[in-house]
Amino acid sequence: MAKRKRKNNKGWQGSDGHANELTSYSLESSDALIRRVDEIKERMLNMKKAGRPSNVFSDGEGEFWNRLPPQAKLYYHNLLFLGTIAVCELKDAFYGNELPDIPVWHVSILCDLGIVDGYFDTESALIGLNTIMHMNYDDPENKLLETVAHELVHYWCHHQGIADVEERCSELTGKEVLFHNAEFKKAAEKHGLRCRFGVEGFSRTELTDEAWARIRKECALTNFLREYAQQRRCKQRSRFRPMHQLG
Repeated sequence: MAKRKRKNNKGWQGSDGHANELTSYSLESSDALIRRVDEIKERMLNMKKAGRPSNVFSDGEGEFWNRLPPQAKLYYHNLLFLGTIAVCELKDAFYGNELPDIPVWHVSILCDLGIVDGYFDTESALIGLNTIMHMNYDDPENKLLETVAHELVHYWCHHQGIADVEERCSELTGKEVLFHNAEFKKAAEKHGLRCRFGVEGFSRTELTDEAWARIRKECALTNFLREYAQQRRCKQRSRFRPMHQLG
């Protein structure tokens, strides 16, 4: 298949009023992957026209961005784009046409929930991804995909009218937590995740080997961007730290 190279410098407007380059990268890939990018961008545009914009950034993102060294900014771009594409492609692979497209908001510190990897907002029906937090993991690309898969389970449960979480008081901390109940576990296992029990119920999830195989087979663009981000990360020598730890 013929190869071509296209540079994409599309920018999105953050909620704090500053412009953010989300996909400043050179994409060297097959025509099929290029078409997939265009298809997803069109779906994002349709959500925007419907009053449901995607790729909105939290107020703290600009501060974090300004403190990153140049090479780390390139990697951060790649990780942001990977998260957005993964929401779309994993939804298609594991849920087909069951679920409508959903906006993706990129968040930093969530004061009301503490520091989390991601969340599903039941009122606005959107997925928030804390890409800054993922930059601290040993394997941020794969961890990001597992976060996306977890939040898509919440989205599916919400769409089906299933109460998958409930507020409970933690026996260990005495604080209210969002307890992931047996309904969440059942839905997660149905859609490629295994669950471990902890303080917040069955909230600790990871993709099964079968789910990874399905992603490799059906999510070509996600795989391409994941490998691209991994290569970019391997070139970085600085250690990423959460925004609240940057001095």
